[in-house]
Amino acid sequence: MHQPHAAMASFSVRAANVLRLPFEFAACCAGELCAFVARAFEVPAPKARAIKVHSTEPALCLALRPFLPAFQQSIAEQAKSGRESLWVSYDTQAKDAVQLTKQVAQPARRWLRRCLQRVMTADWQTTRQLLTEGWRRFSTFLSALRPRNRKALLSALEDVHRECDDVKEIFKAGKLEEAEKRYELLLSKVQDLSKAHFQNVKKEEVRILTNLALCQKKQGCLAPAAESASAALKLEPSNVKALFLRGSCRKGAEAIEDFAKAFSLEPTLQEAKLAWLQARRALRKDVDDTWTKGEVLAVLADVTRVQQSVQEAVSTVGQAHLKEREKDKLSFLEAHELIRQLGLPKDPLKDYGLTTDSFHQLLGSFQDDFDVVQGVQRMMHPPGRGDRSRARRMSVQQIVQSHEAMVLVIQKMLKELRQMTPQELHLLDLQLLEATAELLSYLEVSNLDLHPEDVEEAISINELQLQNSPDFAKCSEDLANLMQELMDVTSSLQ
Repeated sequence: MHQPHAAMASFSVRAANVLRLPFEFAACCAGELCAFVARAFEVPAPKARAIKVHSTEPALCLALRPFLPAFQQSIAEQAKSGRESLWVSYDTQAKDAVQLTKQVAQPARRWLRRCLQRVMTADWQTTRQLLTEGWRRFSTFLSALRPRNRKALLSALEDVHRECDDVKEIFKAGKLEEAEKRYELLLSKVQDLSKAHFQNVKKEEVRILTNLALCQKKQGCLAPAAESASAALKLEPSNVKALFLRGSCRKGAEAIEDFAKAFSLEPTLQEAKLAWLQARRALRKDVDDTWTKGEVLAVLADVTRVQQSVQEAVSTVGQAHLKEREKDKLSFLEAHELIRQLGLPKDPLKDYGLTTDSFHQLLGSFQDDFDVVQGVQRMMHPPGRGDRSRARRMSVQQIVQSHEAMVLVIQKMLKELRQMTPQELHLLDLQLLEATAELLSYLEVSNLDLHPEDVEEAISINELQLQNSPDFAKCSEDLANLMQELMDVTSSLQ
Protein backbone atom coordinates (compact mmCIF):
# COMPACT_ATOMS: atom_id res chain seq x y z
CA MET A 1 0.00 0.00 0.00
CA HIS A 2 2.92 2.36 -0.53
CA GLN A 3 2.10 3.26 -4.12
CA PRO A 4 -1.13 5.21 -3.37
CA HIS A 5 0.71 7.21 -0.72
CA ALA A 6 3.54 8.04 -3.14
CA ALA A 7 1.12 9.00 -5.91
CA MET A 8 -0.90 11.17 -3.53
CA ALA A 9 2.26 12.82 -2.19
CA SER A 10 3.44 13.61 -5.72
CA PHE A 11 0.05 15.11 -6.56
CA SER A 12 -0.02 17.23 -3.41
CA VAL A 13 3.53 18.51 -4.01
CA ARG A 14 2.65 19.62 -7.54
CA ALA A 15 -0.58 21.22 -6.32
CA ALA A 16 1.37 23.14 -3.66
CA ASN A 17 3.84 24.26 -6.31
CA VAL A 18 1.02 25.68 -8.41
CA LEU A 19 -0.19 27.75 -5.44
CA ARG A 20 3.35 28.95 -4.76
CA LEU A 21 3.98 29.95 -8.38
CA PRO A 22 2.79 33.62 -8.13
CA PHE A 23 4.86 34.12 -4.98
CA GLU A 24 7.90 32.59 -6.64
CA PHE A 25 7.49 34.96 -9.59
CA ALA A 26 7.22 37.93 -7.21
CA ALA A 27 10.41 36.80 -5.46
CA CYS A 28 12.17 36.59 -8.84
CA CYS A 29 11.09 40.15 -9.66
CA ALA A 30 12.35 41.32 -6.26
CA GLY A 31 15.66 39.54 -6.91
CA GLU A 32 16.00 41.31 -10.25
CA LEU A 33 15.36 44.66 -8.57
CA CYS A 34 17.92 43.92 -5.84
CA ALA A 35 20.51 42.90 -8.45
CA PHE A 36 19.90 46.11 -10.36
CA VAL A 37 20.25 48.30 -7.23
CA ALA A 38 23.30 46.36 -6.04
CA ARG A 39 25.29 47.37 -9.11
CA ALA A 40 25.83 50.78 -7.50
CA PHE A 41 27.60 49.13 -4.56
CA GLU A 42 29.90 46.93 -6.63
CA VAL A 43 33.55 47.83 -6.03
CA PRO A 44 35.60 47.94 -9.25
CA ALA A 45 38.94 46.13 -9.34
CA PRO A 46 42.00 48.43 -9.09
CA LYS A 47 43.77 49.13 -12.38
CA ALA A 48 47.17 50.11 -10.92
CA ARG A 49 49.19 49.66 -7.80
CA ALA A 50 48.48 53.13 -6.55
CA ILE A 51 44.85 54.07 -6.32
CA LYS A 52 43.72 57.56 -5.72
CA VAL A 53 40.41 57.49 -3.96
CA HIS A 54 38.32 60.61 -4.20
CA SER A 55 35.25 59.13 -2.45
CA THR A 56 35.14 57.98 1.16
CA GLU A 57 32.56 55.18 0.72
CA PRO A 58 34.58 52.99 -1.71
CA ALA A 59 37.67 53.64 0.37
CA LEU A 60 35.89 52.44 3.48
CA CYS A 61 34.79 49.27 1.67
CA LEU A 62 38.35 48.59 0.53
CA ALA A 63 39.67 49.15 4.01
CA LEU A 64 37.18 46.84 5.67
CA ARG A 65 37.19 44.09 3.06
CA PRO A 66 40.29 42.20 4.33
CA PHE A 67 38.92 42.11 7.87
CA LEU A 68 35.20 41.35 7.50
CA PRO A 69 34.15 37.95 5.97
CA ALA A 70 30.86 39.47 4.85
CA PHE A 71 32.73 41.60 2.33
CA GLN A 72 34.66 38.68 0.77
CA GLN A 73 31.97 38.63 -1.88
CA SER A 74 30.57 41.88 -3.17
CA ILE A 75 26.95 42.85 -2.66
CA ALA A 76 26.38 42.72 -6.39
CA GLU A 77 27.65 39.14 -6.65
CA GLN A 78 25.41 38.03 -3.81
CA ALA A 79 22.40 39.68 -5.43
CA LYS A 80 23.14 38.05 -8.79
CA SER A 81 23.56 34.63 -7.17
CA GLY A 82 20.29 35.00 -5.28
CA ARG A 83 18.51 36.12 -8.42
CA GLU A 84 19.71 33.07 -10.39
CA SER A 85 18.68 30.63 -7.65
CA LEU A 86 15.23 32.23 -7.51
CA TRP A 87 14.76 31.81 -11.26
CA VAL A 88 15.91 28.17 -11.08
CA SER A 89 13.35 27.52 -8.35
CA TYR A 90 10.65 29.28 -10.37
CA ASP A 91 11.45 27.19 -13.44
CA THR A 92 11.08 23.98 -11.40
CA GLN A 93 7.72 25.12 -9.98
CA ALA A 94 6.51 26.08 -13.47
CA LYS A 95 7.33 22.61 -14.85
CA ASP A 96 5.41 20.99 -12.00
CA ALA A 97 2.47 23.30 -12.73
CA VAL A 98 2.47 22.23 -16.39
CA GLN A 99 2.48 18.53 -15.41
CA LEU A 100 -0.37 19.06 -12.98
CA THR A 101 -2.38 20.96 -15.57
CA LYS A 102 -1.96 18.14 -18.07
CA GLN A 103 -3.02 15.62 -15.44
CA VAL A 104 -6.14 17.51 -14.38
CA ALA A 105 -7.24 19.20 -17.61
CA GLN A 106 -8.50 16.17 -19.55
CA PRO A 107 -10.62 14.63 -16.72
CA ALA A 108 -11.97 18.09 -15.94
CA ARG A 109 -13.02 18.62 -19.56
CA ARG A 110 -14.74 15.25 -19.67
CA TRP A 111 -16.55 15.97 -16.42
CA LEU A 112 -17.69 19.42 -17.59
CA ARG A 113 -18.88 17.98 -20.91
CA ARG A 114 -20.94 15.30 -19.16
CA CYS A 115 -22.40 17.85 -16.78
CA LEU A 116 -23.32 20.16 -19.65
CA GLN A 117 -24.98 17.33 -21.58
CA ARG A 118 -26.99 16.32 -18.53
CA VAL A 119 -28.01 19.93 -17.83
CA MET A 120 -29.09 20.53 -21.43
CA THR A 121 -31.30 17.42 -21.47
CA ALA A 122 -32.81 17.82 -17.98
CA ASP A 123 -35.57 20.01 -16.55
CA TRP A 124 -34.97 22.75 -13.98
CA GLN A 125 -35.61 20.55 -10.95
CA THR A 126 -33.22 17.88 -12.15
CA THR A 127 -30.65 20.56 -13.02
CA ARG A 128 -30.91 21.97 -9.50
CA GLN A 129 -30.31 18.53 -8.04
CA LEU A 130 -27.31 18.01 -10.33
CA LEU A 131 -25.79 21.34 -9.30
CA THR A 132 -26.35 20.59 -5.62
CA GLU A 133 -24.82 17.14 -5.94
CA GLY A 134 -21.89 18.55 -7.91
CA TRP A 135 -21.20 21.19 -5.28
CA ARG A 136 -21.35 18.57 -2.52
CA ARG A 137 -18.84 16.38 -4.35
CA PHE A 138 -16.59 19.35 -5.03
CA SER A 139 -16.57 20.38 -1.38
CA THR A 140 -15.84 16.78 -0.37
CA PHE A 141 -12.97 16.70 -2.86
CA LEU A 142 -11.51 19.92 -1.43
CA SER A 143 -11.73 18.61 2.10
CA ALA A 144 -9.96 15.42 1.00
CA LEU A 145 -6.98 17.51 -0.16
CA ARG A 146 -6.20 18.58 3.39
CA PRO A 147 -3.19 16.69 4.72
CA ARG A 148 -4.97 15.36 7.80
CA ASN A 149 -7.95 14.14 5.80
CA ARG A 150 -5.68 12.59 3.18
CA LYS A 151 -3.76 10.63 5.81
CA ALA A 152 -7.02 9.48 7.36
CA LEU A 153 -8.34 8.33 3.96
CA LEU A 154 -5.11 6.48 3.21
CA SER A 155 -5.25 4.77 6.57
CA ALA A 156 -8.91 3.84 6.01
CA LEU A 157 -8.12 2.35 2.59
CA GLU A 158 -5.31 0.28 4.07
CA ASP A 159 -7.70 -0.98 6.76
CA VAL A 160 -10.26 -1.95 4.10
CA HIS A 161 -7.64 -3.82 2.09
CA ARG A 162 -6.46 -5.68 5.18
CA GLU A 163 -10.01 -6.57 6.22
CA CYS A 164 -10.77 -7.81 2.70
CA ASP A 165 -7.84 -10.22 2.97
CA ASP A 166 -9.20 -11.43 6.33
CA VAL A 167 -12.67 -11.99 4.87
CA LYS A 168 -11.15 -13.96 2.03
CA GLU A 169 -9.75 -16.41 4.57
CA ILE A 170 -13.23 -16.68 6.14
CA PHE A 171 -14.65 -17.44 2.67
CA LYS A 172 -12.04 -20.14 2.09
CA ALA A 173 -13.01 -21.70 5.41
CA GLY A 174 -16.56 -22.17 4.07
CA LYS A 175 -18.28 -19.56 6.29
CA LEU A 176 -20.20 -18.04 3.40
CA GLU A 177 -22.89 -16.14 5.31
CA GLU A 178 -20.38 -14.47 7.59
CA ALA A 179 -18.17 -13.61 4.64
CA GLU A 180 -21.11 -12.07 2.78
CA LYS A 181 -22.00 -9.82 5.73
CA ARG A 182 -18.40 -8.73 6.15
CA TYR A 183 -18.10 -7.95 2.42
CA GLU A 184 -21.26 -5.83 2.57
CA LEU A 185 -19.84 -3.84 5.50
CA LEU A 186 -16.56 -3.34 3.63
CA LEU A 187 -18.51 -2.23 0.56
CA SER A 188 -20.27 0.52 2.53
CA LYS A 189 -16.90 1.68 3.89
CA VAL A 190 -15.22 1.80 0.52
CA GLN A 191 -18.19 3.61 -1.03
CA ASP A 192 -17.80 6.33 1.59
CA LEU A 193 -14.17 6.64 0.55
CA SER A 194 -15.14 6.83 -3.14
CA LYS A 195 -17.25 9.93 -2.39
CA ALA A 196 -14.03 11.69 -1.48
CA HIS A 197 -12.57 10.82 -4.93
CA PHE A 198 -9.65 9.11 -3.21
CA GLN A 199 -7.21 7.31 -5.50
CA ASN A 200 -7.30 3.52 -5.91
CA VAL A 201 -10.69 3.27 -4.20
CA LYS A 202 -12.30 2.04 -7.42
CA LYS A 203 -9.87 -0.87 -7.66
CA GLU A 204 -10.64 -1.91 -4.08
CA GLU A 205 -14.38 -1.52 -4.63
CA VAL A 206 -14.25 -3.74 -7.72
CA ARG A 207 -12.36 -6.36 -5.73
CA ILE A 208 -14.95 -6.35 -2.95
CA LEU A 209 -17.88 -6.49 -5.39
CA THR A 210 -16.47 -9.46 -7.33
CA ASN A 211 -15.71 -11.33 -4.11
CA LEU A 212 -19.22 -10.55 -2.84
CA ALA A 213 -20.68 -11.84 -6.12
CA LEU A 214 -18.69 -15.07 -5.79
CA CYS A 215 -19.84 -15.48 -2.20
CA GLN A 216 -23.49 -14.93 -3.19
CA LYS A 217 -23.18 -17.34 -6.12
CA LYS A 218 -21.76 -20.06 -3.86
CA GLN A 219 -24.88 -19.73 -1.70
CA GLY A 220 -27.18 -20.07 -4.72
CA CYS A 221 -28.29 -16.41 -4.71
CA LEU A 222 -27.86 -15.90 -8.44
CA ALA A 223 -29.81 -12.65 -8.86
CA PRO A 224 -27.92 -10.74 -6.12
CA ALA A 225 -24.65 -12.17 -7.42
CA ALA A 226 -25.44 -10.91 -10.93
CA GLU A 227 -26.24 -7.46 -9.50
CA SER A 228 -22.95 -7.33 -7.59
CA ALA A 229 -21.02 -8.37 -10.69
CA SER A 230 -22.86 -5.75 -12.76
CA ALA A 231 -21.92 -3.09 -10.20
CA ALA A 232 -18.28 -4.14 -10.54
CA LEU A 233 -18.52 -3.97 -14.34
CA LYS A 234 -19.88 -0.42 -14.18
CA LEU A 235 -16.64 0.56 -12.50
CA GLU A 236 -14.41 -1.67 -14.66
CA PRO A 237 -16.16 -2.93 -17.85
CA SER A 238 -13.23 -5.18 -18.84
CA ASN A 239 -13.01 -7.09 -15.57
CA VAL A 240 -12.81 -10.74 -16.68
CA LYS A 241 -13.69 -12.20 -13.28
CA ALA A 242 -16.86 -10.10 -12.98
CA LEU A 243 -17.91 -11.00 -16.54
CA PHE A 244 -17.43 -14.71 -15.90
CA LEU A 245 -19.34 -14.54 -12.60
CA ARG A 246 -22.23 -12.63 -14.10
CA GLY A 247 -22.40 -15.01 -17.06
CA SER A 248 -22.56 -18.01 -14.72
CA CYS A 249 -25.54 -16.38 -12.96
CA ARG A 250 -27.44 -15.75 -16.19
CA LYS A 251 -29.01 -17.84 -18.90
CA GLY A 252 -29.53 -17.60 -22.63
CA ALA A 253 -28.16 -14.79 -24.77
CA GLU A 254 -27.00 -12.72 -21.78
CA ALA A 255 -24.85 -15.57 -20.50
CA ILE A 256 -23.41 -16.12 -23.98
CA GLU A 257 -22.43 -12.46 -24.30
CA ASP A 258 -20.74 -12.38 -20.89
CA PHE A 259 -18.79 -15.60 -21.44
CA ALA A 260 -17.79 -14.58 -24.98
CA LYS A 261 -16.56 -11.17 -23.85
CA ALA A 262 -14.63 -12.68 -20.94
CA PHE A 263 -12.96 -15.14 -23.29
CA SER A 264 -12.17 -12.45 -25.90
CA LEU A 265 -10.42 -10.42 -23.17
CA GLU A 266 -8.56 -13.47 -21.81
CA PRO A 267 -8.24 -16.12 -24.57
CA THR A 268 -6.32 -18.45 -22.26
CA LEU A 269 -9.33 -18.78 -19.94
CA GLN A 270 -10.61 -22.13 -21.16
CA GLU A 271 -13.35 -22.25 -18.50
CA ALA A 272 -14.99 -19.23 -20.12
CA LYS A 273 -14.74 -20.88 -23.55
CA LEU A 274 -16.34 -24.12 -22.37
CA ALA A 275 -19.12 -22.28 -20.53
CA TRP A 276 -19.75 -20.10 -23.58
CA LEU A 277 -20.00 -23.04 -25.99
CA GLN A 278 -22.24 -24.93 -23.58
CA ALA A 279 -24.58 -21.96 -23.21
CA ARG A 280 -24.55 -21.49 -26.98
CA ARG A 281 -25.52 -25.11 -27.64
CA ALA A 282 -28.30 -24.91 -25.04
CA LEU A 283 -29.77 -21.77 -26.61
CA ARG A 284 -29.34 -22.41 -30.29
CA LYS A 285 -30.02 -26.12 -30.58
CA ASP A 286 -33.53 -25.45 -31.90
CA VAL A 287 -32.85 -22.24 -33.86
CA ASP A 288 -30.65 -21.23 -36.77
CA ASP A 289 -26.95 -20.88 -36.14
CA THR A 290 -26.45 -17.13 -35.68
CA TRP A 291 -23.41 -15.32 -34.30
CA THR A 292 -23.34 -12.08 -32.36
CA LYS A 293 -20.60 -9.49 -32.53
CA GLY A 294 -19.27 -10.48 -29.10
CA GLU A 295 -18.97 -14.11 -30.18
CA VAL A 296 -17.17 -13.19 -33.40
CA LEU A 297 -14.66 -11.14 -31.40
CA ALA A 298 -14.12 -14.11 -29.09
CA VAL A 299 -13.49 -16.47 -32.04
CA LEU A 300 -11.03 -13.95 -33.50
CA ALA A 301 -9.21 -13.72 -30.17
CA ASP A 302 -8.95 -17.53 -29.98
CA VAL A 303 -7.67 -17.87 -33.55
CA THR A 304 -5.14 -15.07 -32.99
CA ARG A 305 -3.92 -16.74 -29.79
CA VAL A 306 -3.39 -20.09 -31.53
CA GLN A 307 -1.64 -18.50 -34.51
CA GLN A 308 0.76 -16.59 -32.27
CA SER A 309 1.46 -19.76 -30.28
CA VAL A 310 2.24 -21.68 -33.50
CA GLN A 311 4.48 -18.90 -34.82
CA GLU A 312 6.45 -18.74 -31.57
CA ALA A 313 6.90 -22.53 -31.54
CA VAL A 314 8.02 -22.59 -35.19
CA SER A 315 10.46 -19.76 -34.52
CA THR A 316 11.90 -21.64 -31.53
CA VAL A 317 12.42 -24.92 -33.39
CA GLY A 318 13.83 -23.04 -36.39
CA GLN A 319 16.42 -21.28 -34.25
CA ALA A 320 17.36 -24.55 -32.56
CA HIS A 321 17.86 -26.26 -35.93
CA LEU A 322 20.05 -23.40 -37.18
CA LYS A 323 22.28 -23.65 -34.12
CA GLU A 324 22.66 -27.41 -34.34
CA ARG A 325 22.93 -27.97 -38.08
CA GLU A 326 23.78 -24.45 -39.24
CA LYS A 327 22.50 -24.07 -42.82
CA ASP A 328 21.73 -27.71 -43.62
CA LYS A 329 18.41 -27.82 -45.44
CA LEU A 330 15.53 -29.88 -44.10
CA SER A 331 13.42 -32.03 -46.33
CA PHE A 332 9.66 -31.72 -46.24
CA LEU A 333 9.21 -34.95 -44.26
CA GLU A 334 11.93 -33.98 -41.74
CA ALA A 335 10.31 -30.58 -41.16
CA HIS A 336 6.90 -32.23 -40.79
CA GLU A 337 8.26 -34.61 -38.17
CA LEU A 338 9.78 -31.73 -36.19
CA ILE A 339 6.43 -29.93 -36.24
CA ARG A 340 4.62 -33.09 -35.15
CA GLN A 341 6.91 -33.40 -32.13
CA LEU A 342 5.99 -29.87 -30.96
CA GLY A 343 2.44 -30.85 -30.02
CA LEU A 344 0.95 -27.65 -31.44
CA PRO A 345 -2.61 -26.62 -30.55
CA LYS A 346 -5.26 -27.71 -33.02
CA ASP A 347 -7.26 -25.41 -35.27
CA PRO A 348 -9.78 -23.72 -32.93
CA LEU A 349 -12.40 -23.27 -35.65
CA LYS A 350 -13.46 -26.89 -35.23
CA ASP A 351 -14.52 -26.16 -31.65
CA TYR A 352 -17.08 -23.71 -33.01
CA GLY A 353 -18.28 -25.92 -35.85
CA LEU A 354 -16.72 -23.61 -38.43
CA THR A 355 -14.61 -24.23 -41.50
CA THR A 356 -12.19 -21.76 -43.03
CA ASP A 357 -14.73 -20.79 -45.71
CA SER A 358 -17.62 -20.38 -43.28
CA PHE A 359 -15.40 -18.34 -40.96
CA HIS A 360 -14.51 -15.98 -43.81
CA GLN A 361 -18.20 -15.65 -44.68
CA LEU A 362 -18.97 -14.89 -41.04
CA LEU A 363 -16.32 -12.16 -40.97
CA GLY A 364 -17.73 -10.76 -44.20
CA SER A 365 -21.09 -10.19 -42.54
CA PHE A 366 -19.35 -7.90 -40.02
CA GLN A 367 -17.13 -6.10 -42.52
CA ASP A 368 -18.57 -2.70 -41.54
CA ASP A 369 -18.03 -3.18 -37.82
CA PHE A 370 -14.97 -1.30 -36.54
CA ASP A 371 -14.20 -3.67 -33.62
CA VAL A 372 -14.38 -6.77 -35.83
CA VAL A 373 -12.18 -5.14 -38.47
CA GLN A 374 -9.64 -4.30 -35.77
CA GLY A 375 -9.75 -7.93 -34.58
CA VAL A 376 -9.11 -9.17 -38.11
CA GLN A 377 -6.17 -6.77 -38.42
CA ARG A 378 -4.66 -8.15 -35.20
CA MET A 379 -5.11 -11.69 -36.52
CA MET A 380 -3.59 -10.96 -39.93
CA HIS A 381 -0.81 -8.72 -38.62
CA PRO A 382 0.19 -9.82 -35.11
CA PRO A 383 2.61 -7.65 -33.13
CA GLY A 384 6.15 -8.03 -34.40
CA ARG A 385 8.61 -10.19 -32.50
CA GLY A 386 11.67 -8.89 -34.32
CA ASP A 387 14.29 -6.27 -33.63
CA ARG A 388 13.07 -2.93 -34.92
CA SER A 389 16.58 -1.51 -35.24
CA ARG A 390 17.60 -4.42 -37.50
CA ALA A 391 14.34 -4.13 -39.42
CA ARG A 392 15.09 -0.48 -40.24
CA ARG A 393 18.32 -1.57 -41.90
CA MET A 394 16.48 -4.09 -44.11
CA SER A 395 16.06 -2.80 -47.66
CA VAL A 396 13.02 -3.22 -49.90
CA GLN A 397 15.04 -5.56 -52.11
CA GLN A 398 15.79 -7.82 -49.14
CA ILE A 399 12.11 -7.92 -48.22
CA VAL A 400 11.24 -8.94 -51.77
CA GLN A 401 13.96 -11.61 -51.73
CA SER A 402 12.58 -13.09 -48.52
CA HIS A 403 9.12 -13.35 -50.06
CA GLU A 404 10.49 -14.89 -53.23
CA ALA A 405 12.20 -17.52 -51.08
CA MET A 406 8.87 -18.27 -49.35
CA VAL A 407 7.19 -18.69 -52.74
CA LEU A 408 9.81 -21.20 -53.87
CA VAL A 409 9.49 -23.19 -50.62
CA ILE A 410 5.71 -23.58 -50.90
CA GLN A 411 5.88 -24.41 -54.60
CA LYS A 412 8.39 -27.17 -53.86
CA MET A 413 6.27 -28.41 -50.98
CA LEU A 414 3.12 -28.61 -53.12
CA LYS A 415 5.05 -30.48 -55.79
CA GLU A 416 6.24 -33.09 -53.25
CA LEU A 417 2.71 -33.49 -51.88
CA ARG A 418 1.30 -34.23 -55.34
CA GLN A 419 4.02 -36.83 -55.99
CA MET A 420 3.35 -38.77 -52.77
CA THR A 421 1.59 -42.11 -52.79
CA PRO A 422 -1.64 -42.60 -50.78
CA GLN A 423 0.30 -44.65 -48.24
CA GLU A 424 2.77 -41.79 -47.69
CA LEU A 425 -0.02 -39.24 -47.43
CA HIS A 426 -1.72 -41.42 -44.84
CA LEU A 427 1.30 -41.01 -42.56
CA LEU A 428 1.05 -37.21 -42.63
CA ASP A 429 -0.92 -35.03 -40.22
CA LEU A 430 -2.64 -32.80 -42.74
CA GLN A 431 -3.50 -30.22 -40.08
CA LEU A 432 0.23 -29.51 -39.67
CA LEU A 433 1.00 -28.75 -43.32
CA GLU A 434 0.68 -24.98 -42.87
CA ALA A 435 2.99 -25.02 -39.84
CA THR A 436 5.45 -27.17 -41.82
CA ALA A 437 5.42 -24.58 -44.59
CA GLU A 438 6.14 -21.86 -42.01
CA LEU A 439 9.15 -23.78 -40.67
CA LEU A 440 10.62 -24.39 -44.12
CA SER A 441 10.08 -20.73 -45.03
CA TYR A 442 11.72 -19.66 -41.76
CA LEU A 443 14.84 -21.69 -42.55
CA GLU A 444 14.99 -20.50 -46.17
CA VAL A 445 14.80 -16.83 -45.17
CA SER A 446 17.50 -17.44 -42.54
CA ASN A 447 19.77 -18.78 -45.31
CA LEU A 448 19.61 -15.28 -46.83
CA ASP A 449 21.37 -13.97 -43.69
CA LEU A 450 18.13 -12.33 -42.59
CA HIS A 451 16.18 -12.68 -39.37
CA PRO A 452 12.67 -13.94 -40.29
CA GLU A 453 11.20 -12.23 -37.21
CA ASP A 454 12.38 -8.88 -38.59
CA VAL A 455 10.61 -9.23 -41.93
CA GLU A 456 7.14 -8.27 -40.61
CA GLU A 457 8.66 -5.30 -38.79
CA ALA A 458 10.44 -4.25 -41.97
CA ILE A 459 7.21 -4.49 -43.96
CA SER A 460 5.43 -2.13 -41.56
CA ILE A 461 8.38 0.30 -41.64
CA ASN A 462 8.61 0.32 -45.47
CA GLU A 463 4.89 0.10 -46.11
CA LEU A 464 4.71 3.13 -48.42
CA GLN A 465 7.67 2.03 -50.54
CA LEU A 466 6.35 -1.52 -50.81
CA GLN A 467 3.03 -0.27 -52.10
CA ASN A 468 4.86 1.07 -55.16
CA SER A 469 6.93 -2.09 -55.68
CA PRO A 470 5.52 -4.37 -58.42
CA ASP A 471 7.86 -7.20 -57.37
CA PHE A 472 6.54 -7.18 -53.81
CA ALA A 473 2.95 -7.04 -55.05
CA LYS A 474 3.56 -10.06 -57.29
CA CYS A 475 5.22 -12.04 -54.46
CA SER A 476 2.39 -11.25 -52.07
CA GLU A 477 -0.20 -12.35 -54.60
CA ASP A 478 1.72 -15.55 -55.36
CA LEU A 479 2.01 -16.34 -51.64
CA ALA A 480 -1.71 -15.84 -51.09
CA ASN A 481 -2.56 -18.09 -54.04
CA LEU A 482 -0.12 -20.80 -52.95
CA MET A 483 -1.42 -20.81 -49.38
CA GLN A 484 -4.96 -21.11 -50.69
CA GLU A 485 -3.84 -23.95 -52.93
CA LEU A 486 -2.19 -25.64 -49.93
CA MET A 487 -5.44 -25.38 -47.94
CA ASP A 488 -7.38 -26.79 -50.93
CA VAL A 489 -4.96 -29.72 -51.15
CA THR A 490 -5.33 -30.33 -47.43
CA SER A 491 -9.13 -30.33 -47.57
CA SER A 492 -9.18 -32.60 -50.63
CA LEU A 493 -6.91 -35.16 -48.95
CA GLN A 494 -8.93 -35.34 -45.74
